Amino acid sequence: RGADVTRAREIFGAFRVNLRESHARLRAIEVEEAATLWPTDQLAQVRRDIRAMEERLATLSDEERREVAAIEERYTDIRPHVSAAAVVFALTPQDAELGARS
Repeated sequence: RGADVTRAREIFGAFRVNLRESHARLRAIEVEEAATLWPTDQLAQVRRDIRAMEERLATLSDEERREVAAIEERYTDIRPHVSAAAVVFALTPQDAELGARS
């Protein structure tokens, strides 16, 4: 359980860092390009991307909490599960003969 929770937190942490760095890069591009005669549709796309990243960052902590809760739930009230299994041995005639001699 602990390893699964730690792994989930590490994944969300790495994603959060990546998202923040990408957001900062886009903000820098927006500032630079807003001062130029960049085509309006391209600047609008950068701004949409920035808004999408901001929204994702705003919801990331809640998503992480839900994921950790789901991991914790998987480890609650664990019960053994019994299932049938079969093993088939394939022997060559030579293997069978050697086994019969033993």
